[in-house]
Amino acid sequence: MVWMDIVVKFMICIIDVFLLYDFMSEFTDVRTKLGKLHTILIGLATSLCILSVNMFENTYINLICVTVISWGYITVVFDLNLKRRLELFCIAYPIAAGCEILYPIMSPSTLYYIEKGETPPVIDNILIIIIEKLLNFIIFNIVKQVVAKPANRSNYKIFLTYLCLSISTFGIMITIVYSGIDLSINYTYKVAMTIFLILMILSNILILYVYSQYIEESEKNMDKNVMLIKKDAELQHLSHINHIYEQHQMLVHDVGNYLKVIEELVKNNKTERACDILEELNDRLGTSSLTEYSNHIIVNMLLSEKKEYAASMDVDFDVYIEPNVRMEEISDTDMIAMLGNLIDNAVRGASESKGDRKVRIRIFMQNNMQVLVIKVVNGFSSELVLQDNRFVSTKKEEGIHGLGIRSVEKTAKQYGGYLECFIKEKQFHGILVLPLGKI
Repeated sequence: MVWMDIVVKFMICIIDVFLLYDFMSEFTDVRTKLGKLHTILIGLATSLCILSVNMFENTYINLICVTVISWGYITVVFDLNLKRRLELFCIAYPIAAGCEILYPIMSPSTLYYIEKGETPPVIDNILIIIIEKLLNFIIFNIVKQVVAKPANRSNYKIFLTYLCLSISTFGIMITIVYSGIDLSINYTYKVAMTIFLILMILSNILILYVYSQYIEESEKNMDKNVMLIKKDAELQHLSHINHIYEQHQMLVHDVGNYLKVIEELVKNNKTERACDILEELNDRLGTSSLTEYSNHIIVNMLLSEKKEYAASMDVDFDVYIEPNVRMEEISDTDMIAMLGNLIDNAVRGASESKGDRKVRIRIFMQNNMQVLVIKVVNGFSSELVLQDNRFVSTKKEEGIHGLGIRSVEKTAKQYGGYLECFIKEKQFHGILVLPLGKI
Protein backbone atom coordinates (compact mmCIF):
# COMPACT_ATOMS: atom_id res chain seq x y z
CA MET A 1 0.00 0.00 0.00
CA VAL A 2 3.06 2.30 0.14
CA TRP A 3 2.89 3.09 -3.57
CA MET A 4 -0.83 3.90 -3.26
CA ASP A 5 -0.02 6.25 -0.39
CA ILE A 6 2.56 8.02 -2.57
CA VAL A 7 0.12 8.34 -5.49
CA VAL A 8 -2.54 9.86 -3.22
CA LYS A 9 0.01 12.27 -1.74
CA PHE A 10 1.04 13.34 -5.24
CA MET A 11 -2.60 13.95 -6.21
CA ILE A 12 -3.02 16.06 -3.07
CA CYS A 13 0.06 18.10 -4.03
CA ILE A 14 -1.44 18.68 -7.49
CA ILE A 15 -4.70 19.85 -5.89
CA ASP A 16 -2.77 22.23 -3.62
CA VAL A 17 -0.92 23.74 -6.59
CA PHE A 18 -4.15 24.02 -8.57
CA LEU A 19 -5.90 25.83 -5.71
CA LEU A 20 -3.00 28.28 -5.47
CA TYR A 21 -3.08 28.81 -9.25
CA ASP A 22 -6.86 29.33 -9.25
CA PHE A 23 -6.60 31.88 -6.44
CA MET A 24 -3.74 33.88 -7.96
CA SER A 25 -5.20 33.91 -11.49
CA GLU A 26 -8.18 35.91 -10.16
CA PHE A 27 -5.90 38.88 -9.53
CA THR A 28 -3.36 38.73 -12.33
CA ASP A 29 -2.46 37.04 -15.62
CA VAL A 30 0.02 34.27 -16.33
CA ARG A 31 3.26 35.55 -17.82
CA THR A 32 2.81 36.06 -21.56
CA LYS A 33 5.87 33.98 -22.45
CA LEU A 34 4.34 30.91 -20.78
CA GLY A 35 1.91 28.82 -22.80
CA LYS A 36 -0.67 26.44 -21.36
CA LEU A 37 1.64 23.45 -21.71
CA HIS A 38 4.50 25.20 -19.92
CA THR A 39 2.15 26.32 -17.14
CA ILE A 40 0.92 22.73 -16.64
CA LEU A 41 4.46 21.34 -16.65
CA ILE A 42 5.59 23.94 -14.09
CA GLY A 43 2.59 23.00 -11.93
CA LEU A 44 3.46 19.29 -12.10
CA ALA A 45 7.12 20.00 -11.33
CA THR A 46 6.06 22.09 -8.33
CA SER A 47 3.80 19.26 -7.15
CA LEU A 48 6.71 16.80 -7.40
CA CYS A 49 8.95 19.14 -5.40
CA ILE A 50 6.33 19.43 -2.65
CA LEU A 51 5.88 15.63 -2.67
CA SER A 52 9.64 15.16 -2.29
CA VAL A 53 9.67 17.50 0.71
CA ASN A 54 6.70 15.66 2.26
CA MET A 55 8.59 12.35 2.00
CA PHE A 56 11.06 13.57 4.65
CA GLU A 57 8.14 13.55 7.11
CA ASN A 58 9.70 16.44 9.03
CA THR A 59 7.40 19.29 10.09
CA TYR A 60 10.09 21.98 10.11
CA ILE A 61 11.53 21.03 6.73
CA ASN A 62 8.01 20.85 5.31
CA LEU A 63 7.06 24.28 6.63
CA ILE A 64 10.17 26.04 5.29
CA CYS A 65 10.57 24.24 1.97
CA VAL A 66 6.89 24.21 0.91
CA THR A 67 6.73 27.96 1.62
CA VAL A 68 9.80 28.57 -0.56
CA ILE A 69 8.52 26.29 -3.33
CA SER A 70 5.08 27.96 -3.35
CA TRP A 71 6.68 31.41 -3.48
CA GLY A 72 8.89 30.30 -6.36
CA TYR A 73 5.87 28.91 -8.20
CA ILE A 74 3.87 32.16 -8.16
CA THR A 75 7.04 34.13 -9.01
CA VAL A 76 7.70 32.05 -12.12
CA VAL A 77 4.10 31.70 -13.33
CA PHE A 78 2.40 35.03 -12.55
CA ASP A 79 3.20 38.52 -13.79
CA LEU A 80 3.21 40.46 -10.51
CA ASN A 81 5.41 43.05 -8.85
CA LEU A 82 7.04 42.09 -5.56
CA LYS A 83 4.66 44.08 -3.35
CA ARG A 84 1.47 42.67 -4.88
CA ARG A 85 2.93 39.14 -4.97
CA LEU A 86 3.76 39.35 -1.28
CA GLU A 87 0.28 40.66 -0.40
CA LEU A 88 -1.52 37.83 -2.21
CA PHE A 89 0.87 35.18 -0.90
CA CYS A 90 0.29 36.37 2.67
CA ILE A 91 -3.44 35.92 2.08
CA ALA A 92 -3.34 32.53 0.31
CA TYR A 93 -0.68 30.68 2.27
CA PRO A 94 -2.17 31.09 5.79
CA ILE A 95 -5.55 29.89 4.47
CA ALA A 96 -3.99 26.78 2.90
CA ALA A 97 -1.89 26.13 6.04
CA GLY A 98 -4.93 26.64 8.28
CA CYS A 99 -6.96 24.09 6.33
CA GLU A 100 -3.99 21.72 6.52
CA ILE A 101 -4.13 21.87 10.32
CA LEU A 102 -7.68 20.50 10.16
CA TYR A 103 -6.30 17.14 8.99
CA PRO A 104 -5.21 15.83 12.40
CA ILE A 105 -7.98 17.71 14.25
CA MET A 106 -10.84 16.26 12.18
CA SER A 107 -9.46 12.73 12.27
CA PRO A 108 -8.80 11.59 15.86
CA SER A 109 -7.13 8.42 14.58
CA THR A 110 -4.22 10.49 13.30
CA LEU A 111 -3.43 11.69 16.83
CA TYR A 112 -2.27 8.16 17.68
CA TYR A 113 0.37 8.29 14.93
CA ILE A 114 1.36 11.88 15.77
CA GLU A 115 1.96 10.94 19.42
CA LYS A 116 4.27 8.16 18.23
CA GLY A 117 6.08 10.65 15.98
CA GLU A 118 4.87 8.92 12.82
CA THR A 119 2.94 10.14 9.79
CA PRO A 120 -0.49 8.49 9.50
CA PRO A 121 -1.25 6.63 6.26
CA VAL A 122 -2.90 9.10 3.90
CA ILE A 123 -5.07 6.47 2.27
CA ASP A 124 -6.79 5.71 5.60
CA ASN A 125 -7.91 9.30 5.97
CA ILE A 126 -8.69 10.18 2.38
CA LEU A 127 -12.21 11.43 3.23
CA ILE A 128 -10.80 13.88 5.78
CA ILE A 129 -8.30 15.17 3.21
CA ILE A 130 -11.04 15.64 0.62
CA ILE A 131 -13.10 17.65 3.12
CA GLU A 132 -10.04 19.75 3.95
CA LYS A 133 -9.37 20.58 0.29
CA LEU A 134 -13.01 21.41 -0.37
CA LEU A 135 -12.99 23.81 2.59
CA ASN A 136 -9.81 25.37 1.21
CA PHE A 137 -11.53 25.79 -2.17
CA ILE A 138 -14.63 27.40 -0.62
CA ILE A 139 -12.60 29.86 1.48
CA PHE A 140 -10.44 30.83 -1.51
CA ASN A 141 -13.55 31.60 -3.58
CA ILE A 142 -15.07 33.70 -0.79
CA VAL A 143 -11.80 35.63 -0.38
CA LYS A 144 -11.59 36.20 -4.15
CA GLN A 145 -15.02 37.84 -4.07
CA VAL A 146 -14.08 40.07 -1.13
CA VAL A 147 -10.54 41.05 -2.14
CA ALA A 148 -10.98 41.34 -5.91
CA LYS A 149 -11.13 44.84 -7.38
CA PRO A 150 -14.67 46.22 -7.89
CA ALA A 151 -14.62 45.68 -11.65
CA ASN A 152 -14.07 41.95 -11.10
CA ARG A 153 -16.59 41.49 -8.32
CA SER A 154 -19.78 39.75 -9.23
CA ASN A 155 -23.21 40.09 -7.73
CA TYR A 156 -23.00 38.67 -4.18
CA LYS A 157 -26.50 37.19 -4.36
CA ILE A 158 -25.62 35.20 -7.49
CA PHE A 159 -22.31 34.13 -5.97
CA LEU A 160 -23.98 32.89 -2.78
CA THR A 161 -26.48 30.92 -4.87
CA TYR A 162 -23.63 29.08 -6.59
CA LEU A 163 -21.82 28.68 -3.27
CA CYS A 164 -24.79 26.77 -1.83
CA LEU A 165 -23.66 23.66 -3.72
CA SER A 166 -20.16 23.82 -2.22
CA ILE A 167 -21.52 24.37 1.30
CA SER A 168 -24.01 21.50 0.87
CA THR A 169 -21.25 19.21 -0.38
CA PHE A 170 -19.07 20.16 2.58
CA GLY A 171 -21.97 19.42 4.95
CA ILE A 172 -22.58 16.01 3.36
CA MET A 173 -18.92 15.08 3.73
CA ILE A 174 -18.80 16.13 7.39
CA THR A 175 -22.01 14.17 8.06
CA ILE A 176 -20.57 11.03 6.45
CA VAL A 177 -17.34 11.22 8.44
CA TYR A 178 -19.02 11.77 11.81
CA SER A 179 -22.13 9.65 11.26
CA GLY A 180 -20.50 6.61 12.85
CA ILE A 181 -20.37 4.62 9.62
CA ASP A 182 -17.34 2.33 9.66
CA LEU A 183 -16.27 2.19 6.03
CA SER A 184 -13.15 0.18 6.92
CA ILE A 185 -15.35 -2.93 7.24
CA ASN A 186 -15.91 -2.99 3.51
CA TYR A 187 -13.01 -1.65 1.45
CA THR A 188 -15.17 -1.53 -1.71
CA TYR A 189 -17.62 0.85 -0.04
CA LYS A 190 -14.76 3.07 1.06
CA VAL A 191 -13.30 3.25 -2.45
CA ALA A 192 -16.74 3.94 -3.97
CA MET A 193 -17.48 6.65 -1.42
CA THR A 194 -14.10 8.25 -2.05
CA ILE A 195 -14.62 8.27 -5.82
CA PHE A 196 -18.09 9.81 -5.54
CA LEU A 197 -16.88 12.49 -3.12
CA ILE A 198 -14.03 13.36 -5.46
CA LEU A 199 -16.58 13.67 -8.28
CA MET A 200 -18.64 16.00 -6.07
CA ILE A 201 -15.59 18.21 -5.53
CA LEU A 202 -14.87 18.24 -9.27
CA SER A 203 -18.50 19.21 -9.89
CA ASN A 204 -18.10 22.11 -7.45
CA ILE A 205 -14.94 23.27 -9.18
CA LEU A 206 -16.49 23.00 -12.65
CA ILE A 207 -19.65 24.85 -11.64
CA LEU A 208 -17.72 27.71 -10.03
CA TYR A 209 -15.42 27.75 -13.07
CA VAL A 210 -18.41 28.07 -15.40
CA TYR A 211 -19.72 30.81 -13.12
CA SER A 212 -16.43 32.72 -13.30
CA GLN A 213 -16.44 32.37 -17.11
CA TYR A 214 -19.99 33.74 -17.16
CA ILE A 215 -18.91 36.76 -15.10
CA GLU A 216 -15.90 37.28 -17.36
CA GLU A 217 -18.05 37.16 -20.50
CA SER A 218 -20.53 39.58 -18.92
CA GLU A 219 -17.68 41.98 -18.22
CA LYS A 220 -16.46 41.66 -21.82
CA ASN A 221 -19.97 42.35 -23.13
CA MET A 222 -20.19 45.39 -20.87
CA ASP A 223 -16.86 46.64 -22.23
CA LYS A 224 -18.14 46.11 -25.77
CA ASN A 225 -21.24 48.15 -24.95
CA VAL A 226 -18.99 50.88 -23.56
CA MET A 227 -16.95 50.90 -26.76
CA LEU A 228 -20.08 50.99 -28.94
CA ILE A 229 -21.49 53.93 -26.98
CA LYS A 230 -18.12 55.66 -27.12
CA LYS A 231 -17.88 55.22 -30.91
CA ASP A 232 -21.49 56.30 -31.38
CA ALA A 233 -20.86 59.43 -29.30
CA GLU A 234 -17.71 60.15 -31.28
CA LEU A 235 -19.55 59.83 -34.61
CA GLN A 236 -22.39 62.07 -33.44
CA HIS A 237 -20.01 64.70 -32.10
CA LEU A 238 -17.75 64.57 -35.15
CA SER A 239 -20.73 64.88 -37.51
CA HIS A 240 -22.09 67.89 -35.64
CA ILE A 241 -18.64 69.44 -35.29
CA ASN A 242 -18.00 68.98 -38.99
CA HIS A 243 -21.29 70.77 -39.72
CA ILE A 244 -20.32 73.66 -37.44
CA TYR A 245 -16.86 73.83 -39.02
CA GLU A 246 -18.32 73.98 -42.55
CA GLN A 247 -20.71 76.73 -41.49
CA HIS A 248 -17.85 78.62 -39.88
CA GLN A 249 -15.68 78.33 -42.99
CA MET A 250 -18.54 79.44 -45.21
CA LEU A 251 -19.20 82.39 -42.93
CA VAL A 252 -15.54 83.44 -42.97
CA HIS A 253 -15.56 83.18 -46.77
CA ASP A 254 -18.78 85.21 -47.07
CA VAL A 255 -17.82 87.97 -44.62
CA GLY A 256 -15.50 89.54 -47.20
CA ASN A 257 -18.32 89.69 -49.76
CA TYR A 258 -20.70 91.15 -47.16
CA LEU A 259 -18.24 93.89 -46.25
CA LYS A 260 -17.65 94.80 -49.89
CA VAL A 261 -21.40 95.10 -50.55
CA ILE A 262 -21.92 97.15 -47.38
CA GLU A 263 -19.04 99.43 -48.39
CA GLU A 264 -20.60 100.09 -51.80
CA LEU A 265 -24.06 100.71 -50.31
CA VAL A 266 -22.65 103.24 -47.82
CA LYS A 267 -20.76 105.02 -50.60
CA ASN A 268 -24.03 105.33 -52.53
CA ASN A 269 -25.90 106.58 -49.42
CA LYS A 270 -28.04 103.43 -49.25
CA THR A 271 -27.58 103.14 -45.51
CA GLU A 272 -30.95 101.50 -44.90
CA ARG A 273 -30.09 98.63 -47.20
CA ALA A 274 -26.62 98.41 -45.63
CA CYS A 275 -28.25 98.12 -42.17
CA ASP A 276 -30.46 95.31 -43.41
CA ILE A 277 -27.41 93.38 -44.62
CA LEU A 278 -25.59 94.04 -41.33
CA GLU A 279 -28.59 92.70 -39.44
CA GLU A 280 -28.61 89.58 -41.61
CA LEU A 281 -24.88 89.14 -41.05
CA ASN A 282 -25.40 89.56 -37.30
CA ASP A 283 -28.04 86.81 -37.32
CA ARG A 284 -25.66 84.47 -39.09
CA LEU A 285 -22.89 85.28 -36.65
CA GLY A 286 -25.26 84.55 -33.75
CA THR A 287 -26.26 81.12 -35.03
CA SER A 288 -23.15 79.93 -36.86
CA SER A 289 -20.17 81.46 -35.14
CA LEU A 290 -17.56 79.34 -33.46
CA THR A 291 -16.80 80.48 -29.93
CA GLU A 292 -13.06 80.73 -29.26
CA TYR A 293 -12.69 79.13 -25.86
CA SER A 294 -9.09 78.02 -26.41
CA ASN A 295 -6.44 77.44 -29.07
CA HIS A 296 -7.74 73.91 -29.59
CA ILE A 297 -10.08 73.97 -32.60
CA ILE A 298 -11.74 70.60 -31.85
CA VAL A 299 -12.49 71.58 -28.24
CA ASN A 300 -13.88 74.92 -29.45
CA MET A 301 -16.17 73.13 -31.89
CA LEU A 302 -17.33 70.62 -29.27
CA LEU A 303 -18.03 73.32 -26.68
CA SER A 304 -19.84 75.45 -29.26
CA GLU A 305 -22.06 72.49 -30.08
CA LYS A 306 -22.71 71.76 -26.40
CA LYS A 307 -23.50 75.42 -25.77
CA GLU A 308 -26.31 75.16 -28.33
CA TYR A 309 -27.43 71.87 -26.76
CA ALA A 310 -27.51 73.42 -23.30
CA ALA A 311 -29.46 76.41 -24.60
CA SER A 312 -32.05 74.09 -26.12
CA MET A 313 -32.45 72.49 -22.66
CA ASP A 314 -32.71 75.92 -21.00
CA VAL A 315 -29.43 75.33 -19.14
CA ASP A 316 -26.87 78.06 -18.48
CA PHE A 317 -23.47 77.11 -19.98
CA ASP A 318 -20.41 78.64 -18.32
CA VAL A 319 -16.94 77.74 -19.68
CA TYR A 320 -13.46 78.94 -18.75
CA ILE A 321 -10.27 77.44 -20.18
CA GLU A 322 -6.98 78.55 -18.72
CA PRO A 323 -4.65 80.22 -21.26
CA ASN A 324 -1.84 78.01 -22.61
CA VAL A 325 -3.61 74.85 -21.46
CA ARG A 326 -2.11 71.70 -23.05
CA MET A 327 -4.63 69.47 -24.78
CA GLU A 328 -2.82 68.46 -27.97
CA GLU A 329 -1.39 65.32 -26.31
CA ILE A 330 -4.92 63.89 -25.98
CA SER A 331 -6.22 62.46 -29.26
CA ASP A 332 -9.16 64.34 -30.79
CA THR A 333 -11.47 61.33 -30.65
CA ASP A 334 -10.64 60.63 -26.99
CA MET A 335 -11.10 64.28 -26.05
CA ILE A 336 -14.46 64.35 -27.82
CA ALA A 337 -15.59 61.12 -26.12
CA MET A 338 -14.51 62.12 -22.60
CA LEU A 339 -15.48 65.79 -22.60
CA GLY A 340 -18.64 65.13 -24.63
CA ASN A 341 -19.90 62.45 -22.23
CA LEU A 342 -19.17 64.57 -19.15
CA ILE A 343 -20.99 67.59 -20.59
CA ASP A 344 -23.95 65.53 -21.83
CA ASN A 345 -24.41 64.04 -18.35
CA ALA A 346 -24.06 67.48 -16.75
CA VAL A 347 -26.57 69.15 -19.07
CA ARG A 348 -29.11 66.36 -18.55
CA GLY A 349 -28.68 66.60 -14.79
CA ALA A 350 -28.97 70.39 -14.76
CA SER A 351 -32.04 70.31 -17.01
CA GLU A 352 -33.83 68.22 -14.36
CA SER A 353 -32.88 70.61 -11.55
CA LYS A 354 -35.58 72.90 -10.21
CA GLY A 355 -33.06 75.43 -8.88
CA ASP A 356 -29.47 75.29 -10.17
CA ARG A 357 -29.86 74.91 -13.95
CA LYS A 358 -26.25 75.63 -14.71
CA VAL A 359 -23.24 73.74 -16.04
CA ARG A 360 -19.81 75.09 -15.12
CA ILE A 361 -16.78 73.83 -17.01
CA ARG A 362 -13.22 74.64 -15.99
CA ILE A 363 -10.16 73.32 -17.85
CA PHE A 364 -6.73 74.08 -16.39
CA MET A 365 -3.25 72.72 -15.71
CA GLN A 366 -1.64 71.61 -12.45
CA ASN A 367 1.73 70.32 -11.23
CA ASN A 368 3.85 72.63 -13.38
CA MET A 369 1.83 72.05 -16.55
CA GLN A 370 2.15 68.26 -16.21
CA VAL A 371 -1.48 67.41 -15.38
CA LEU A 372 -4.60 68.41 -17.34
CA VAL A 373 -7.70 68.85 -15.19
CA ILE A 374 -11.23 69.06 -16.59
CA LYS A 375 -13.81 69.99 -13.98
CA VAL A 376 -17.54 69.82 -14.78
CA VAL A 377 -20.05 70.94 -12.13
CA ASN A 378 -23.82 70.90 -12.46
CA GLY A 379 -26.96 71.09 -10.39
CA PHE A 380 -29.30 68.12 -10.16
CA SER A 381 -32.53 67.12 -8.50
CA SER A 382 -33.11 63.47 -9.47
CA GLU A 383 -32.07 60.57 -7.28
CA LEU A 384 -28.60 59.41 -8.29
CA VAL A 385 -28.05 55.74 -9.12
CA LEU A 386 -25.09 54.03 -7.42
CA GLN A 387 -23.41 50.98 -8.95
CA ASP A 388 -20.19 49.43 -7.56
CA ASN A 389 -19.75 52.56 -5.38
CA ARG A 390 -19.91 54.69 -8.54
CA PHE A 391 -22.43 57.38 -9.50
CA VAL A 392 -23.73 56.16 -12.83
CA SER A 393 -26.97 57.93 -13.67
CA THR A 394 -29.86 60.13 -12.66
CA LYS A 395 -32.21 58.06 -14.81
CA LYS A 396 -34.92 55.97 -13.21
CA GLU A 397 -35.93 53.87 -16.19
CA GLU A 398 -34.73 50.30 -16.43
CA GLY A 399 -31.73 49.40 -18.53
CA ILE A 400 -27.95 49.68 -18.46
CA HIS A 401 -26.86 52.99 -16.98
CA GLY A 402 -23.49 54.61 -16.46
CA LEU A 403 -21.88 53.45 -19.71
CA GLY A 404 -21.00 57.09 -20.48
CA ILE A 405 -19.13 57.41 -17.20
CA ARG A 406 -17.55 53.96 -17.65
CA SER A 407 -16.39 55.07 -21.10
CA VAL A 408 -14.75 58.19 -19.65
CA GLU A 409 -13.06 56.13 -16.90
CA LYS A 410 -11.81 53.54 -19.38
CA THR A 411 -10.38 56.18 -21.74
CA ALA A 412 -8.80 58.13 -18.87
CA LYS A 413 -6.97 55.00 -17.69
CA GLN A 414 -5.31 54.76 -21.11
CA TYR A 415 -3.56 58.04 -20.29
CA GLY A 416 -2.78 57.02 -16.71
CA GLY A 417 -5.56 59.28 -15.42
CA TYR A 418 -8.83 58.88 -13.58
CA LEU A 419 -12.33 60.32 -13.16
CA GLU A 420 -13.55 61.31 -9.71
CA CYS A 421 -17.25 61.98 -9.09
CA PHE A 422 -18.74 63.35 -5.89
CA ILE A 423 -21.50 65.58 -4.51
CA LYS A 424 -20.68 68.84 -2.77
CA GLU A 425 -23.05 71.65 -1.76
CA LYS A 426 -25.94 70.03 -3.65
CA GLN A 427 -23.93 69.99 -6.88
CA PHE A 428 -22.56 67.08 -8.85
CA HIS A 429 -18.81 67.35 -9.49
CA GLY A 430 -16.98 65.38 -12.19
CA ILE A 431 -13.21 65.89 -12.17
CA LEU A 432 -11.17 64.32 -14.95
CA VAL A 433 -7.41 64.17 -14.27
CA LEU A 434 -5.07 63.36 -17.16
CA PRO A 435 -1.28 63.22 -16.63
CA LEU A 436 0.65 64.52 -19.64
CA GLY A 437 4.21 63.94 -20.79
CA LYS A 438 6.99 66.36 -19.97
CA ILE A 439 7.35 69.46 -22.13
